[in-house]
Amino acid sequence: MSYKILRLTGSGCLLFALAAACGNSDGGELFNDGSGGADGSAAGASGATTATGGAPATGGAPATGGGPATGGAPATGGGPATGGGPATGGAPATGGGPATGGAPATGGGPATGGGAGMGMGGNAAGAAGVGGVAGSAGVGGAAGSAGAAGAAGAGGGTCAVACEDANIGRCVGGVCVIDCSTGLSCASGVTCPAGLPCRVNCGGNGCSGGIDCSEASSCDLNCTGSGSCSGRVACGGTACDVDCGTNACAGGIECPAGTSCNLDCGGSGSCQTRIACEGNCRVDCGTNACSGGVGCTAGSQCDVRCDGSGSCLGQIACAGTSCDARCEGGNSCAGGIASTVTGNSDIRCSGSLSCLGKVSCGGNTCDVACSGTSACASGVCCTASTCNVSGATPSCP
Repeated sequence: MSYKILRLTGSGCLLFALAAACGNSDGGELFNDGSGGADGSAAGASGATTATGGAPATGGAPATGGGPATGGAPATGGGPATGGGPATGGAPATGGGPATGGAPATGGGPATGGGAGMGMGGNAAGAAGVGGVAGSAGVGGAAGSAGAAGAAGAGGGTCAVACEDANIGRCVGGVCVIDCSTGLSCASGVTCPAGLPCRVNCGGNGCSGGIDCSEASSCDLNCTGSGSCSGRVACGGTACDVDCGTNACAGGIECPAGTSCNLDCGGSGSCQTRIACEGNCRVDCGTNACSGGVGCTAGSQCDVRCDGSGSCLGQIACAGTSCDARCEGGNSCAGGIASTVTGNSDIRCSGSLSCLGKVSCGGNTCDVACSGTSACASGVCCTASTCNVSGATPSCP
């Protein structure tokens, strides 16, 4: 379309584009034709197809026909978006429907559950692990399910229930610790929980009612207070350690079959009642200790050390598989030694006036050495297959 510039001499106006402003023209003669306006009117009136004409006609009145252009069919955006994102193909046409986008993204996988909790100090069981956080939803996808909670950690739950909850003691590293360290405490006796390692601490004159550790898995009994554990002490489990102070453990100590016992009667005057060993026993006796003697029954191994002066006043009797007796203190083993073991006996009477009572032995081999001053005063009787006796004249009975 082309434009004309007209000089209207009648009014003296020079018009550019809109001549009708001077009032001397109806405007139609200013242009080669008015087709642009017609085209715009036609397009607007139809409303069926998108208007594609060039710049809108400016010469005529604005097109008023029909609604705005609908833009045709909505944009589909192509195939599904990779990775679950929505299709981005083209902004939606004016008046048209929105882009349909790709298929929804798959939701995130479930988060892994929390790890197992750790028990503290072997006391209470560990807390359950924290469950995993739910996976984030993908764009258009469903949220991932939350991870399962971790299993409860293994811990000292059994100790806490049997020892602490029962008001017996407190758990330390899985061991039930019973405190009777104050004077005259635990006078009614102490009973260790079944199936647990047990440690009992007894102060001066404490634990006078005795200690029953027969059902524990192991025993650590500290009767170190003067005059403590005056009642019976019963060991149990796989191992039992008993430490007796001055005048302690007066009620006797029992070591059952299947238990290895380490009995330290090092306190002066301790272990006055006879010690009974059915399991494997190591007994150490201090000054005037073990006055009731030591008895080791069938099936046991007996190792008795009477190091203190006047120790092991009562007889040492070995009836198990082996017997090892050391009478090194002055006047020790005054009650004599009787070994009927099936295996070997090794007896040493090195203390002055030691082994005043009769020494007798049988079994496979018997070795007796009476090296102390006036030791083995009552003689030695050996009925073993092999006898090795020194420092004394063999004599039976």
